[in-house]
Amino acid sequence: MDHLKVTQRRHIIGQFFRKNYDHGISYTVKHFLAFGIARSTIYDIISTIKNRGTLNRKLGSGRKSVRMPKRLRRSLLCKISNKVEVSTSKMARKFDISQSYVRKIIKENGVTYRKRKRVPDSKPEQELRAKSRCLKLRRDFFLPSSITQIVMDDESYFGLKDDNINVNKGYYISESLSAKSLNPRISYIRKSKYPPKL
Repeated sequence: MDHLKVTQRRHIIGQFFRKNYDHGISYTVKHFLAFGIARSTIYDIISTIKNRGTLNRKLGSGRKSVRMPKRLRRSLLCKISNKVEVSTSKMARKFDISQSYVRKIIKENGVTYRKRKRVPDSKPEQELRAKSRCLKLRRDFFLPSSITQIVMDDESYFGLKDDNINVNKGYYISESLSAKSLNPRISYIRKSKYPPKL
């Protein structure tokens, strides 16, 4: 019965319950459990029939369709664009709208999600030293004819920095904004050479 629409399934269960009312509630429940329908769904439908006598939905029930005013849409876009530690679920709670509607607004306004890139958290003089040392290693130790071997261990480390949290892994950016004009603190995750870890 998985292929049936929700309304069709409700009416089939409702009709079966009415027809077999004398057999009791458990008879209907066992019958539809065999089709893989959740027990709570069956009980909800039976409860609706017993309390209201019909399966038709109440007028005005369900979430009302709301179109967000332009002013609030602009506010949402300002809060989510070119920032970290934001997510569609956070914005949905803040503006009291569904998460799918937040995604729709973002998409309509040309805002896309991008992952942040990891770069070493180093000072300019450290970068210069690293370049010269890498060149020396390549020239003196890691030649094709060299017998030097690289040893790697299998230990696992867990970083204590917050860059592994989902909301900090990426950011939203408007198509009208070029990547060059974006603040590097947003587009890159600074990672120190020896970050605190367990």
